[in-house]
Amino acid sequence: MIDRFTIQTDHYQFFLEDSLAAVETPDLWDADALRAMVGVADGLIAVGTVRYGGETHVVVEVRTDSPPLDRDVWDQIVQCSIGVTSGTLLLSSVEGIPRSGPRIQVLPGDYQVLVLFGNLSSVTDDNARSGEDIYHLILWPGLLQDVVILKSMQT
Repeated sequence: MIDRFTIQTDHYQFFLEDSLAAVETPDLWDADALRAMVGVADGLIAVGTVRYGGETHVVVEVRTDSPPLDRDVWDQIVQCSIGVTSGTLLLSSVEGIPRSGPRIQVLPGDYQVLVLFGNLSSVTDDNARSGEDIYHLILWPGLLQDVVILKSMQT
């Protein structure tokens, strides 16, 4: 299943979160999370963006197994995981109305997640309210793991 969204983001980030998660995010962005552009807490993945906010293209793909990966297509690739107890994931933002974002139905359980960052260099003004940058999240069942940068836009 692949869902495409244009969501309102802000503060250089958006969240993929379990609908039952109650996460405090102020301490989420340590040095490792900033380098990965991904912060993880129990039931939540914060994805960093290259723009302060505005309309942002997000794709969420739910699979039954790990995907093939073309590293050349993406600017940055990060693997992480999320536990989902509710069976419902939400896309949300810091200043958005809580629990009002798009919903993605999944089976409860633990998921591996690839966060793929594309067209980042197309954003020449980080205050722009729209852009060609895209964030593609691929989920499949798997054990919880630490955040791993598979490809960095820094290198």
